[in-house]
Amino acid sequence: MPETVYYDIAPGVHLACIRDLRFKTGSIDMELCTPLEKPRAAMNAVLPYVLLRGSAVYPDMVSLRGAFDDLAGARVEPVIRKKGESHFIGLYADFPDEGCVSRDQRIPEKVCDLMGQILLAPATSGGRLRRDYVDTERENLIADIRAEINDKRSYAESRLREIMFDREAYAVPRIGREIEAKRISVATLTKYYKELMATAPVYVTYCGSADPQRMERAVRSALAAIPRRTLVTPPPTAARAEICGKTVRFRSETMDLAQARLCMGYRLGETKNEAALLVMNAMLGASPNSRLFRTLREEDGMSYYVSSFADKYKGALFISAGLGSENMDKAVKTVEEAVSDLARGSFTDEELRSAKVFTMNSIYTAMDSQSGIVALQLDSDFSGGAPGDLLAGLAELVRPDDVMECAERARLDTVYFLSEGEEDHAE
Repeated sequence: MPETVYYDIAPGVHLACIRDLRFKTGSIDMELCTPLEKPRAAMNAVLPYVLLRGSAVYPDMVSLRGAFDDLAGARVEPVIRKKGESHFIGLYADFPDEGCVSRDQRIPEKVCDLMGQILLAPATSGGRLRRDYVDTERENLIADIRAEINDKRSYAESRLREIMFDREAYAVPRIGREIEAKRISVATLTKYYKELMATAPVYVTYCGSADPQRMERAVRSALAAIPRRTLVTPPPTAARAEICGKTVRFRSETMDLAQARLCMGYRLGETKNEAALLVMNAMLGASPNSRLFRTLREEDGMSYYVSSFADKYKGALFISAGLGSENMDKAVKTVEEAVSDLARGSFTDEELRSAKVFTMNSIYTAMDSQSGIVALQLDSDFSGGAPGDLLAGLAELVRPDDVMECAERARLDTVYFLSEGEEDHAE
């Protein structure tokens, strides 16, 4: 990863400038970080869309989009991320690099300025966010939440998290729940918006060919009006999914679908070796050469798809598979055996090598795009983890004992099965 230069713009406002000459575009990402909470998750999800409806200078979507189009076709879009029990919301813009247009146009500065206007000077009426914008985007959010049930795989994975972490913030969906979305009003969203701008940590990331000092001046100018308090809320940290010895929870629901879905959740507790966790996950189910892919799909033919995902922030491991209901018990046993095999070191050197290559290639592939670089940089800034290129190097150094240690920590917590039948799923 190219060298990164860091600046503190204001209390709680951090800028990372990545000078990378490989691309024909530049990108700027501005994100606010706040705890993931039931009452606020839906407001976080709707706010970027409301802000993108218009600013004080460009009060509607047509004029705002026109302003970006005038900057050699620059584009801006909303960002909503969930990292453990933290919520990131904001804006991501990309624009032609100055190697492709005249530097006299000062496009990076103008894009920064427009993004600052959107964040700090939105379109208002009577001192509040515009009612028509809030009402429209609230209904759009509710429609998006309802639509998620149509993606049965995503729905099953979300239900697993809700059940497994029923008393923890991690259970809250990335875009919130319908019950909270319905409560959003002009008054509540305006009040929350002002609070967020005053107290939430802000992470700004630039990637492109411009000099870092130049971008520092541009971002400082664009965010000069941010209402920072002396004491800014520190970045939230996720409560780890502590390992416990309680009985495994089994939950089954039915829905009108063509293929059943099996989801399993493991608690890992503290996960200090991120590279080993990624390699172990690749060996288990994240790669095409993984244990679960070979057994559940290729050899036994039980599963249409199978994958695993490790959340380093929370310290949790998830397995997701699509299969016939008659294969559920056998599939659960197969997954448990695969995890136990990794914990015992029952794997070959070739399996480990393949998992390392897959992990490193995944990181390098992300670094081949500016959005991927920005995501890796934000990940590093927020978690204190290794930058992308260093993480790839660490993955190459992972030893069998490192994989075994990660797998040994895994404790099965919850099994969720969504089967065919009349709908009885939770609302």
